[in-house]
Amino acid sequence: MNNEKFSVRKRIKSFSYAFAGLRVLFREEHNVRIHAVAAVLTATYPDINWIEGLRLNGMSDDDLQAWVEACLSDKQSEIRTGIKM
Repeated sequence: MNNEKFSVRKRIKSFSYAFAGLRVLFREEHNVRIHAVAAVLTATYPDINWIEGLRLNGMSDDDLQAWVEACLSDKQSEIRTGIKM
């Protein structure tokens, strides 16, 4: 363990490195943008459950029912594809 005293200047420098890393992350990693939007929507609308989320992505009721039944019955090979992402 390092026994250096607390330094506000070093703490600010540390946060500047962290924010620089976040800027690089959002600039170069496209999927993080999608995840950030999903996180904001989840925080903003916590009452939307995952089934409603699949419906919002355009999954039909028949496909949704088949997907849920396949998940519950552990028959993953029967899951229909076609979830719009």
